[in-house]
Amino acid sequence: MFVEIGQGNMNWPLILEAAEKAGVKYYVVEQDTGDTLESMKISADYLKTLVK
Repeated sequence: MFVEIGQGNMNWPLILEAAEKAGVKYYVVEQDTGDTLESMKISADYLKTLVK
């Protein structure tokens, strides 16, 4: 099932922590279903809650 970031069962704080430790510089989000702009907003709004 495809859902926006923060809406499913993946542990995004842990994923992002591991990505940072690995030196990831850029992140790409792909959404295959639904309204693309609304999906991006939902994902971005969730990610903003994780910013320290």
